[in-house]
Amino acid sequence: MSQNDMSYPSGTSVFLPGCYTESDLTSYQYCGFLPASDGKITSVATSGACGILQNANCKGSSGVPAEAALLIAGGGRMKVNGASAAIAVFSPLQLTTGGVGILADDDKDCVVAFSLQAATADGLIVPIWKSGPATWLAV
Repeated sequence: MSQNDMSYPSGTSVFLPGCYTESDLTSYQYCGFLPASDGKITSVATSGACGILQNANCKGSSGVPAEAALLIAGGGRMKVNGASAAIAVFSPLQLTTGGVGILADDDKDCVVAFSLQAATADGLIVPIWKSGPATWLAV
């Protein structure tokens, strides 16, 4: 992943090693995933602790796995939906359907990242800061 692909200084991200897929995940770039214990990724995460898929051409097939770059801490990008509830700069994000980030605004929400850009539409890719696996929002 080149430094030009991201809007953060190089060397500030941590990726979960050993993650792979035997599926075509290209349409899920920048969405949340929770790998199985063997590192295999099969479906998007809709809540809880996860990594955010960063690589663009994550396209594996049966018997021919592809490496998956799952961001677990640091700077990266995430697909968000700011249409239902506007996302401001530094807003906490939780996961929803399809592994997409939405505004976390309740004490029961599991925060997976913080937005570094405002968003008021669905499907936007925004720079984020992921402080670790997940945390609960205290409001």
